[in-house]
Parts: sequence; C-alpha cells; structure tokens
Amino acid sequence: MNEKNTIPSATVLIVDDMEMNRNVLHDFVLTMGYRPVVAESGARALEMVEQSPPDLILLDIMMPDPDGVEVLTRLKSHERYVAIPVIMITALDEMSSAAKCIELGADDYLTKPFNPTLLKARLLSSLGKKWAHDREQQLYADLQESYANLKKAEQVRDSLANMIVHDLNNPLTIVSATCALTQQAIAAGIMDDEMLNENLRNINEASNEMIRLVRGILDVSKLESGEMPVHPERVCASVLAKGIWQRCTLQAEVAAIILKYEPPPEEFFVWADEELLRRIIQNLVSNALKHTSEGICVTLSLRREGDEGIFTVSDNGPGIRAIDIERIFEKFFQAASRTDGRKYGVGMGLTFCRMASVAQKGRIWVESEEGHGAAFHVALPIFKDA
Repeated sequence: MNEKNTIPSATVLIVDDMEMNRNVLHDFVLTMGYRPVVAESGARALEMVEQSPPDLILLDIMMPDPDGVEVLTRLKSHERYVAIPVIMITALDEMSSAAKCIELGADDYLTKPFNPTLLKARLLSSLGKKWAHDREQQLYADLQESYANLKKAEQVRDSLANMIVHDLNNPLTIVSATCALTQQAIAAGIMDDEMLNENLRNINEASNEMIRLVRGILDVSKLESGEMPVHPERVCASVLAKGIWQRCTLQAEVAAIILKYEPPPEEFFVWADEELLRRIIQNLVSNALKHTSEGICVTLSLRREGDEGIFTVSDNGPGIRAIDIERIFEKFFQAASRTDGRKYGVGMGLTFCRMASVAQKGRIWVESEEGHGAAFHVALPIFKDA
C-alpha cells in the first residue's frame, strides 16, 4: 500500500534560513504527496502558524533570532499549537541542542545531511501521531456533543412528561369528580334527566380534551417521521370554514365569546388534504376560544391573494407577547398569557398546524401586538384546473 494513502493529506511547514535546505525538504515533502510551505525565519514561521496551523513542522535549530529553540518554546507554550508535531533539524555537532528540544516537547530530530529513508520514516511517524491525536480530540468532542444532546433529550422528555401529566390531570379530575357526583345523586334519588345530561356533557368534553391532547402528540410524531399520509384534493374553502364555525358556535357561547365568520368576496377552492386542513383551522379556532376571555370577539375569515387561499383566525384579545411570537410554533413551546403569565397546553397544537401546513405545500404565520389581539394565517395553494 502506498504510504501517502495511509494518512490523510497534510501540510508540512519547513523552517530554515538556508534556501538550499528549504528547497531539498520542499521537494522531498512534495514527492511524499503532502503540501509543503516554507518560512525563511523563525519570526515568519510563527506568523504562518498563527494564520494557518500546519500538520507538521520541520524546524531548523540554528537560525537568527528567534532560533529554533525559541520558536519551539513558544509553540509548545500555546494551547492551540502544542499538539502540532515538530521535528528539529540539526547538525551532528548540535546534538546537545537537539536533546534540549526533545525535553521542550519536540517529537523527533533529523541531522544534516538528510537521510531520505530516515526522513520519510520520521515524517510518517510524526504525522501518524498527529492524526491519531486529532481523531481522539474529534471523538472526545463527538462524545461531549452526544452527551449534551442526550441530557437535552432527557430534559425535554421529563418536561414533556410533566406537561402531559399536568394537562391530563384537569380533564381526568373532571371525569372522576363528575362520575362520583353522579353516583351520589343516584344513591340519594335526586338524579333527574337534566342533571344526567349535564354530567354526561361534562364527561364527554373532558374526554374529548384528553383525546385531542394524545392525538396531537401522536400526529406530530407521524408528521416528523413521514408516516402520516397527505392526500390533496379540491376543497371548497368557504364550505370547510363555515362548517368549522358552526361546530364551534356552542363552545363560544359557553365561554361567552363572540365567534364571527366572514366569507370571501368570491368563492375559491384550495388544493389540500381536507381532513388535515379542517383540523388545522379547528385547532386555531379552539385555541382562540380557549385562551381568550369573556367579551372577546374571534373571527374566522377567508380571502384569496394571488395563487394562495388564506384562512385567518383573529381576535381582539390581549395578544401574544413579543418574546413568544418567534417560538410559538416550536415543539413543546408554551406561550404564556399576557395577563396572568400562565402557560397553556402541552405545546403540540400549533406545532401540528405548522407541520401539517408545510406537508400540504402551504405556510402558517402569526401577527400580533400586545394589547391589540392576534391573527393566525394559513395559506394554501389555489386549486387550478388541469
């Protein structure tokens, strides 16, 4: 096997004040398949190392100030350069200086005139040690990154588990308490149809809330893995939007919130997966109703702009904090209420809306100013006849 294929490409810095020596070493390094660069003085060598650290340095001991010993000392005292292997170039009568350089951290030495076989062996040996050191450093860095990612994943998992438990606790408490009250009323003989229907409605709403929570988590996972199929078709925007408005009217009445529907000036059709689109808009309307207070007006409106049909869910409530707007579609992110600072939901609903919009070649964004409401927009391609 060719030796130059056993070690990655390398840059070798040759430092010698004698041009003839520089030329000999330059040509030798070049024939080995490495990239030679030269410096005619110690000062120039230090500048070049600072600009672009080489993989190996061939350093002459006897040079004008600074000499090779001084250059070596400076290199080995710097954390950034200490791992660069240095082979000292010396004359036979300078062995005491070579020994001192080895004590200072030089990896090896060569005597003049150069023995090609020895020079080649020591170059390969030093470069091999350098690449082994670099691999160890990279492995250590990779392990540190993996550990940090693992800790982050564990924190996200624990945070998610806590949020899910918290969010499930409220509807579960309603179900449990309502069942207990129903049993007590039956035992006391005071249960009538009106009370039973009310209790069943509370249980049903709480159960649906739990189903929405679990379904949102599962759907985001499916969208991330590409397991959720998307089947675009011709969808009438106003029919879909009006149906959602009608279904959410009762929820708005219970919350004492005004829910308005503003149809488009002209009918249009979008190219979308009808079920996914319905769930996106339903989610946005439900969020608006859930996170606003009495007397607020929520509006579902439609318009066409160029090649896009745009669904907008807006309100005149307290709005979204500026620090939350950039992150509001992030997974697990929970926007806090401007008025009381409480956070709502497990942070998956808007993530689902973003991912489902993108999966249909659409886009979603929010506009809001604190104290002046918020507007969520979903844009999807207009259906065009072939």
